[in-house]
Amino acid sequence: MPERNKIEGRKKERDSKYELLRIIAMAAITLNHAPVSADALALNMYLRKFFFVGGKFGSYLFVIIGAWFLAGSGKWSAKGIVKIILQTVFYGVLLDLVCMVIYGGIGIKQFLSGFNYWFCFSYVFMLLVWPLLRRIPDRKQIVIAAAGAMAGAGVTALGYLRPDFILIRALSKGIIIGPLSFCYAFIVVCVLRRHWKALNARIKPAGWIMLYLIGYLIMFLGLVALEGSHIRDLQSPVCLLSAIGLFGFVSNLNVGYRERINRIAGYMFGMYLFQTHRLFSEVLWKKIFPSAVISEKSVLWFAGVFAVTIGIFAGTLLAETVRRRLMGTGPAAFVNEKLTSAVDIVVRGIFRYS
Repeated sequence: MPERNKIEGRKKERDSKYELLRIIAMAAITLNHAPVSADALALNMYLRKFFFVGGKFGSYLFVIIGAWFLAGSGKWSAKGIVKIILQTVFYGVLLDLVCMVIYGGIGIKQFLSGFNYWFCFSYVFMLLVWPLLRRIPDRKQIVIAAAGAMAGAGVTALGYLRPDFILIRALSKGIIIGPLSFCYAFIVVCVLRRHWKALNARIKPAGWIMLYLIGYLIMFLGLVALEGSHIRDLQSPVCLLSAIGLFGFVSNLNVGYRERINRIAGYMFGMYLFQTHRLFSEVLWKKIFPSAVISEKSVLWFAGVFAVTIGIFAGTLLAETVRRRLMGTGPAAFVNEKLTSAVDIVVRGIFRYS
């Protein structure tokens, strides 16, 4: 039996160092949502800002990992898009039902808000157009990468200095800045992948980790000095470079295949959907775990935050168990097959993918 599992594991083997990176990214995103009030202990305020900056890199880490393998893949497929859509719908409905039980009923507007996942929409958009982005010549991709970095630096600086400026307020994360930033990150990853051997040989693991730490420090100091709690991760080239630094460092690790790491990483997207659901995140932090607010004047506040993070993961395990069993049923498999076929036909017809 162990031998059989070993053979099956090889068929679906995923590099555990990249799966470890997914876990790190999700931990950072989760801690990023920890609440703290203005009268909290000074230490906790700085910890909150430290966690906040970490979450800014988490989104880009997820995108970089996905873009890295897409940039090296062959043909476009609708399977990934349909999987994200169905998983998002499942968590939206499930958590809205949980909120109905806790709240005693919610309106249709609140119900629909449970499906407002900017990350999912932005990532699906990237999955739709990545073959077009990969066709861009190398030199033009380099120009786009440089121009995007300069534009992002300008928008980030403007966001710090003039947070109420109309351009900053108009950059909707879910409709504009998210999809554009994910596509931009894909182009940057394409450039990195083409020149990876030379870059990795020159920068080396120590250089990659320094890039990550310096970027993290810049973002943290900016947050502390300018109170830029409004900063958006996807506007900042420093954030992207720092995420690339961590990716480069982890890419040089010799982790091998680790089943437990891969299994845990398989729950990370579900964990994102779980803890960023608008209604349920409010219930989680303010009702289920009120000490997350009460204890913010205590040095043990961070312990409460980590306890909530573990609770979120436990909830994800339960939700994913239900979802995977449901997806194994005949009706769900039928819907998945038909929806995948429909998306495949429509997208190939629009973008003329082979």
